[in-house]
This record gives sequence, C-alpha cells and structure tokens, in this order.
Amino acid sequence: MTTIAALSNVARLAELTEALINRPAEVQGFGVFYGRAGLGKTYSAIWACTKYRAWHLEVDSCVTPRGFLLQCCAALGILQPKGTVQALAHQVGDYLADRPRRPLIIDEADHLARRGIIEIVRDVYKRCAPAGSAIILVGEETLPSRLDQWERIASRVLRQIRAEPMTAEDASVLAGAICPDLECTPEVAAALAAAAKGSTRRCVQRLYEIRDQAAALGRGAITTDDAR
Repeated sequence: MTTIAALSNVARLAELTEALINRPAEVQGFGVFYGRAGLGKTYSAIWACTKYRAWHLEVDSCVTPRGFLLQCCAALGILQPKGTVQALAHQVGDYLADRPRRPLIIDEADHLARRGIIEIVRDVYKRCAPAGSAIILVGEETLPSRLDQWERIASRVLRQIRAEPMTAEDASVLAGAICPDLECTPEVAAALAAAAKGSTRRCVQRLYEIRDQAAALGRGAITTDDAR
C-alpha cells in the first residue's frame, strides 16, 4: 500500500475523497473519478479503502437494479439483505448514513449509466446525504458525459477529477517495488512510462516480466531495451 500511495493518480483520488469527507453539510456529496482504462483507478480505489475506510465495489457489466443493490450489501457487509429494490436501496442508504465518514466507491459506474439504472444510486444517496455521507463514481473517460443525461445526478457532483497517464516518477516507484534488486535510472523510468503509453497496468505487467528475465540472466539493472 505504501507503494500505491506514492502514485500520482492515488493522490488525485485522495484529494477528491478528502474534499467530499470534509465538505460543509449543505454541499452535495457525489464525486467522479474518471479516465481511460489502465491508468490505475482501481489501484487508487483500493488504497482509498485502507486510508479512508471506504467501501469499494466493482459493478458487473450485466448489472440489474436488484443485482447492484445486492453487490452494495455484500461490499458493506450487510449480511441479510432482503425486500424489494426500494427496500434494499433504503437499507444500503441507512447503513451508509450510520457511518458518514466512510465513503462508498462505485467502480465501473459506466455500467449503471449505460444500462439506465444510475438513478438507483441517487435513491441510496438521498437516504444517507443528510448524515454527510459521500459516494464516489469511478469510470471511463465518457462517464461525465453519460452522467449529464441525468441532471439529478450531475447537479449533485461536487467535483470531477480525471485520472492522468502515468509519469516517469510513477514508473520509477513501481520499478522500486516490483524490481527492488534492479537499478532503474530516470531515463529508463521515462522509457517504461512511454512504452506503456501511460498505462499503469501495462507498466506493472512489463516490470514483472523484466524481473523474471533479469533473475534468469543474473542482471542487476533495467535497461532501455527492457523498457521497450
């Protein structure tokens, strides 16, 4: 978790989370964290769960209203969810209201918007908003424009923050964590970030390959050829 905390997109999600947790009572508590696939949004969300005791769930692509609420119950630790869709929404909202300093992070929220059931999140939010609870929607680059179709959601968004492509500094941090016995110069870190096209996921995968190759060959440094 220490390594993840040093990544730039983790800092961006931390900024958003703290703004939501510490907002004035009269300010709305939705946040949006968005960007293209592979930029480490889920890494960031997992870190936020530890730092802020947030709850994190990843929405299924084939989600239904009831299925989504049952996912929420599982993520929150509600052991015996029951009742209608409305009753489940109230149950989830009331649970969050009792723990207002712990945000709910909904990953892959695009699926809710795409399937036209994002309003269920608002139903949950209405139950917990008076207590000061916060909900963070995480998704792809198109998530903000998708949310614009639902004014009752969009108007409640306090802040939208874009996840950015990984930097050379990010690549250096990851190399230090995954390949601690291998030297990684700033030039090589920059080459890693460029070869991964800014994707944290691609960079992580490549670093594991490099670690195994270096161990087999007895090498002590990552080269620019490795990065490519």
